[in-house]
Amino acid sequence: MNFSVDKITFSDHKKKTYQSPWAALLWSIAIPGFGQFYNRDYFLGLLLIGWEVLVNLQANVNESIWYSFNGELYKAYEVSDLSWGLFYPAVFCYSIWQAFNKALKMNVENSVEGENILLRPHLTGFFFGMTIGMDFGLIWSFFISPVFSGLSLGLILGYIGHQIEKGILRKKGIEDERINRI
Repeated sequence: MNFSVDKITFSDHKKKTYQSPWAALLWSIAIPGFGQFYNRDYFLGLLLIGWEVLVNLQANVNESIWYSFNGELYKAYEVSDLSWGLFYPAVFCYSIWQAFNKALKMNVENSVEGENILLRPHLTGFFFGMTIGMDFGLIWSFFISPVFSGLSLGLILGYIGHQIEKGILRKKGIEDERINRI
């Protein structure tokens, strides 16, 4: 048996594939870190999954969600540990933001060879506002349930943060290019 081995380089096997930023975003919503696995960023994915599991278990997030959706709002607040729960929005929002922007960056790098293109991060204002809103929602719990309070205030402040970001970019003269083109 004779085997012939040709010279194979890493660049020969690098596949140029399209990574959907929206798929990465949805995978990260499901479980922080899954969007990073979708983007083949395995180390960061494992790190975020580990951090999510640790914070989730310490803060009793799943149990609080269970009680919230079963209408036992006071019980949802009682079982949650806010000292750990305040970490969860940061892990959650960072995972989504990073997976989305990494997929965008990968698509630009795959579509244009040899050019240096500066790609600005997208949805930064939304996820920054959402993180702050979720933290305040957990602290104030105006719906009694930390889950409903965190999500509702997070979405409201996320929208406000997005509008602020758009206003700043418009003032600086940076056009809002369509993400769907990439």
